Amino acid sequence: MSREVSERAARVAPASRGSAPDAPIPNLVEQRIRFEPDGSVTAFSGKIEFGQGIRTAFAQIVAEELRLDPERVRMVMGDTAQVPFDRGTFGSRSIAQDGDALRKAAAYAREQLLRRASEKLGVARERLTIADGAVRDGGVRDGSRGLTYAALAADPPLAGEVPDDVPLTPASEHRVLGRPRARVEARDIVTGRATYVADVRLDGM
Repeated sequence: MSREVSERAARVAPASRGSAPDAPIPNLVEQRIRFEPDGSVTAFSGKIEFGQGIRTAFAQIVAEELRLDPERVRMVMGDTAQVPFDRGTFGSRSIAQDGDALRKAAAYAREQLLRRASEKLGVARERLTIADGAVRDGGVRDGSRGLTYAALAADPPLAGEVPDDVPLTPASEHRVLGRPRARVEARDIVTGRATYVADVRLDGM
């Protein structure tokens, strides 16, 4: 190897360290969770649904941590213009990888909503209740004093890397996970409307 080639390789090598197959990918809450004005949540994953049921599972995971009905969680998957970087959907790793990332992102978002609500409402965090798209003052019986998720998340916008040690909902308190639920794409699958990779036809194919 010539000295010129060796020096060029030395300059390039450090830039490639983060692209190693097992290099960690930052889990940023603003890339994972978006609170909509209508009380629903949009969650983002780079994984692809092609019959394994992860669209339903991901929605359940997010709903559990945010105290929502899964029907109010919309998954955006595989759209590289919107979703976080992903290394691919393979090897039965979707739940272990993105399921875990989504769960922690949703839990982190929940904790930030509670912190903001405590500050804005001027009440102790322990007195707050969180469910159905709003954080409420539990000291008011009729639940009329509270703020929506969207309002709390907007000013300033939720952002930042999700810590690994974020508090997660324990299994003993699960209301969504572990319960039977129809897959959101089931009707499209049985009626033939679902599109698979083999169905895609590009110009020139």
